Amino acid sequence: MAVGKEMVKAEVVMEEKEKWLMHYSSFHQILLVGEGDFSFSLCLAQSFSSASNIVATSLNPYDLLIKMYKKAKSNLEAFEKLGAHLLFWSGCNQDEASY
Repeated sequence: MAVGKEMVKAEVVMEEKEKWLMHYSSFHQILLVGEGDFSFSLCLAQSFSSASNIVATSLNPYDLLIKMYKKAKSNLEAFEKLGAHLLFWSGCNQDEASY
């Protein structure tokens, strides 16, 4: 009857508990636009114990970010380990941009 007990354990579904940080819920799909050193994004992800529901963007390319902000590289590495989706501006067509 060990198989029966294993089947019962396999059927038990643990519900994820919703976590809140101010106006943000771990159940929200969150888009953060124009991040600087990604400290806010990382803080949010750490509060939720996951960044799988967060997409964060930067108006700067990665190489410039890590030169501009001394904590950017470590923040991005920690943020990625939590499952973040990151987008950086590539700089392509910069000369063709119209303002």
